[in-house]
Amino acid sequence: MNRRDLIATTAAALAATALPVQARPTGVSMSQGTPVPPVARKIPVRIEQLGRVRTDDYQWMKDDNWQTVLRDPTVIKADVKEHLLAENAYREAMMASTLPLQAAMFEEMKGRIKEADSSVPSPDGAWAYFVEYRTGEQHPRYMRQPRGGGEAQLLLDANALAEGKAYSEVSAADHSPDHTLFAFSEDAQGSEVHQIFVKDLATGEVLPDPIGSAIGDFAFSPDSQWIFWTNRDD
Repeated sequence: MNRRDLIATTAAALAATALPVQARPTGVSMSQGTPVPPVARKIPVRIEQLGRVRTDDYQWMKDDNWQTVLRDPTVIKADVKEHLLAENAYREAMMASTLPLQAAMFEEMKGRIKEADSSVPSPDGAWAYFVEYRTGEQHPRYMRQPRGGGEAQLLLDANALAEGKAYSEVSAADHSPDHTLFAFSEDAQGSEVHQIFVKDLATGEVLPDPIGSAIGDFAFSPDSQWIFWTNRDD
């Protein structure tokens, strides 16, 4: 989640209890001026598991191909998508009258944040590593600089990585012990399915064949020849 989304989400949460509903988007049912939440239909499914029998009325919401949906949300089942869109429309209707308040709170919170900022450099060997934000940018830039002085080197611009994507989050980033490689994991769907990329710092090129279906975190081996990660067990 980038800085703008974090502030906006916080503002929306704080505004949720502040004002009554006054408006609604098209397609939302109303009862006495109040939006009516969508009701998911019940389709009883009998499940026998571990010697017990239970009934799941909402089994239909679990896509048979849910592993694929995690990586490509566009293939979600039509009936599940329809219900999710109805839930979103209901949320928009309930929150419609708080939009001016959300905007005001967003600007107030943004005004308290130092837009141009950087972390304290972390020295390691001949380099000092740090993260910086630039004014107007929503994602960090991962940097390093020679400890003896000199020009800072850009390792990863997460803003460029996110360009053209509906969602992008760098969950982990680290350099190899020998300082020749820089790795980072990205969730590009919001589904917590990460790819891990490795960049050759000598050439500036990202190596081919990224690691797919990872949890997010990773670690280099002490000799910088291996990378360890947790694979998703889907």
